[in-house]
Amino acid sequence: MILQTPVLLQTPGRPPNDLPPDNIPAPEEQPDPNTFPDPMPDPIPVPPHDPESPPPGEITPPIHG
Repeated sequence: MILQTPVLLQTPGRPPNDLPPDNIPAPEEQPDPNTFPDPMPDPIPVPPHDPESPPPGEITPPIHG
């Protein structure tokens, strides 16, 4: 008599237990923490205000030549 082992370890939609899930990269594919980009980049420096230009945020009318 041959005993049939139930296939409980491999459920539909999931790989076998010895393989990592698809959404988790392999250890060699994980980015190095030292080279990972900063989650909060430095703010863009604001250029000095030009006295000839209007204040920031003010819409200037187009200049027709």
